[in-house]
Amino acid sequence: MKDYLWIIVAGTFALVAFIYFIMTIATSSTLIKKLKKKKAHILLNVAVLIIGLANIGIGFYLLQDIRHQIEVFSKL
Repeated sequence: MKDYLWIIVAGTFALVAFIYFIMTIATSSTLIKKLKKKKAHILLNVAVLIIGLANIGIGFYLLQDIRHQIEVFSKL
């Protein structure tokens, strides 16, 4: 359990970021409809979500890679 604590922490951050995204996208879409603005603001929210998810994925990959390298070098 202790070895996978970082996965739990990163997953919690990802869940909080996703909930925050849902809250902001709902607010943005209602304001855009009321004020009759362009939908570019929604695209900005989606772009930020995609960038955040990509960063989390890269973090998972790098941590797994570091763990694998430590195992390889510890066997030498």
